[in-house]
Formats: sequence, C-alpha cells, structure tokens
Amino acid sequence: MSDHYIEDLPLSSSTKQMTSSRPQHQEKPAQQEGRLALLPVEVLLNITGEPGKDEQTLSHKDFKSLALSSGVFFRELRQAYYCADNFAVFHSALRCVDMEAMERCYNLAKPPIDLTWEVSCQCPSEKAHKHHRPIDDVFECLAIGSAPIDRCIEAIRWLLSKGYEANEQKDQNWYRSNQHCNHMPELIIDLLGKSSGKAHVEGIYEIITMLHDHGYSLPYRMNLHQFSKTWYDQMAKPGLIRKPMDVALRSHCPIPFLELILQEYRRRGANASKIFGNVLWGLFLDIADPSTSRKESYQGEAADIFEKKMQLLIDCQFVQLQEIQVLRRLVKVLRESLLDFTLINEDWDGKEYWEKLCASLSPFMKNEDLVKDDRLLGYKRVFGRLHRFVIETSWNPWAVWHDYKMQDPKHRANISHP
Repeated sequence: MSDHYIEDLPLSSSTKQMTSSRPQHQEKPAQQEGRLALLPVEVLLNITGEPGKDEQTLSHKDFKSLALSSGVFFRELRQAYYCADNFAVFHSALRCVDMEAMERCYNLAKPPIDLTWEVSCQCPSEKAHKHHRPIDDVFECLAIGSAPIDRCIEAIRWLLSKGYEANEQKDQNWYRSNQHCNHMPELIIDLLGKSSGKAHVEGIYEIITMLHDHGYSLPYRMNLHQFSKTWYDQMAKPGLIRKPMDVALRSHCPIPFLELILQEYRRRGANASKIFGNVLWGLFLDIADPSTSRKESYQGEAADIFEKKMQLLIDCQFVQLQEIQVLRRLVKVLRESLLDFTLINEDWDGKEYWEKLCASLSPFMKNEDLVKDDRLLGYKRVFGRLHRFVIETSWNPWAVWHDYKMQDPKHRANISHP
C-alpha cells in the first residue's frame, strides 16, 4: 500500500481517532493480496465514478474503505478521496485544527478559496451561522475552546497565507447589507471582550493584528441585530458591546488594541461616541465582579491601566477638556476606593462599589455638552470630532444593576421564593 496512511486522516472531530492507528515503524510497504488489487484502474473507476467527469462518486468514507483493500486504487485516486463530499476531509481537519491533515488535504486536493459548508455551529455570534468557510471552522474552535489557542493562531495564519478570506461571515447583518464588507468578524472582538487569562487575551489580540495586517479592518459597530430588537431596553440600560471601543477600555484588554482603534478612526475619518455609563460598568466588572475569574493582580491595577489609556486618548486628541475632567475624576475615584480583591466572593455582590462609581458622574449631570438625549447616539455625525464621550440621559444605573443580579440563579430564586 502507499506510504500515505489514509487511516490517519481526520474523519471525525476526535483527534484521538485520527492518530491512534498510525504505524510507528514500517520497514516496507504492506502488500495488498485481495482480488480487488488485481483489477485494472479502468474497472475501479467504473465502481467508484471518475472524479471531475461523473456526477456521482463515492463518499470520502467509501473511498477510504476501498483504499484499505487496494493500494493500487488509492495511488490512482487518492485525490478523489480528498475532494469527495465537498472536501469533507479538509472540513473535518479544520474542525479539530489538525495542521498536519490540513496541509495534506491542501497539497493533494487544493480546496478552493471560496469553499463553504452548510453547518449547525456553536459560535456565539450575533446571528447563527448557516454556512462556514474554512476560517469560520477555526473561529468556532477558538470560541468554544475545543482547540488550544496557539494551534488556532497557527491555523489562521496558514489559511490567510493560502488566500482564504477572513472578513465578516455572510450570515451576519453587516455582510447582508454591504456586499463589500471587508472588516474582520465581530465574533473575534466579542471573544476578546469575554476572554479571561492573560495568555488567551494576548492570543486573540495576536489574531486581530494578524487579520488587520492582511487588510481586514476593525468592525465599526457591533451587535446591530441584537440592538435593533431591544433598542429601547438598550438605551435605558446600555451594556451591550456595540463598538470595539467598549472592549478596548476594559482593564484586561491590551493598550495596543486601543491604539489600533484610534489609528483606524483617524485613517477612516470615522465618527464615534462612547457612553460613560458603559465605561463605569466595564470598570466594575474588571474590579469587583465576583462571578468572573478575572481579578486585579494588585490593588489599583485597574486604575493604573485606565489612567494609561486615558493618557493615550489625550495624546491622540480624541477627547476634549470636559471629557478629560470626567475621566480624571474616574481615576481619582478608583484610587480613593481601592478594593481588597481577596474579599470578593459569592457573598459580596459589590453594590456599594457600583454606587461609588456611579456617584463620580454626579457633578457633570447638568453639563449640556456631556449629557445627551439621543436615540441615535453614535449614529449621528458630530462634525469636527472623530470620537466623543457622553452621558446618556436615559442611562439607568439601577436597571443595569437589576439585570446583572437577575443573571444570578440564587438571586432569582430568592425573588421567586422570599
């Protein structure tokens, strides 16, 4: 039989299945002794159907079964195995991020760059994916944690080098309304916002810079479908990630990501607004949320990071004096209200700390240049400004807190059964 071990190929999502049958050492190729091995290739083609000519050929699994019976058959038609069922072997390799199998599939079958599969996936994207491109399979592995992030990074780099596209997924709103949509998928920004652990955050940021270096811009607005369904709720209780800036100001997010956003805004002449209420909520989650594994490594770390990001906004002239005053007051409150993170646990809900953060906005609530009542906030252009921070009049800190507490099963149980 050929020295290409077909039983080693990824025919399921289990990496264990893919590698269990590989021979460790083989001094000479195995010889096929069955009658099938004696048949001419022309006869084998009549059995299987000839790829590229016949409309119906065997499935990739049937090709494998026959190949195990005839080395002659496999040597002649192994490319057909990789092409069968819309490159199913390649699809399977991607779904478990098996780089060796991906390379083998590409070298032997050259899957087209516009390749897609109908799927039912687990990606936490805004709208469910109905189709996947090769890059989407790897993003799914990244999102659900089914493969190590370093392997996902390697696979994405490899796919980009082969010319596979990595812009927004076509089932999402942005793509459907803009056929020339060329920004990277919103999913990757959402994953950065939800990541915990320094290595994972750095890995996702590396993917973002990789996509950016290949010409894919950052998405300007995010979660449009979710916002449009609950626009009134979101105006009263902002918290939904609507722009990359919502993620960039979080403590766990690397400062270079904020720099990348500011460069994009300036290059594209984009106009954006950021709600101070969302800034406060992000700080609370970074410092005082007992439900997350993310914690300060030392008291005051979040304040130090936030101050550095504030200074970057000032240096890049993305904030005006009155906005700087609010940001500096936030830094002061953070430094005056250092929290002993060792005391944060399930019995401590952080409500008092949330009240302190909200109180920092009180002196500015009558400033008409800061306080805005605009349902199209962030959509209406402000001439002469690339970015601004505002206090949304409909923002309700207690509604935000209520929604947060209602996510706790114990809290819901206490309300249902006082």
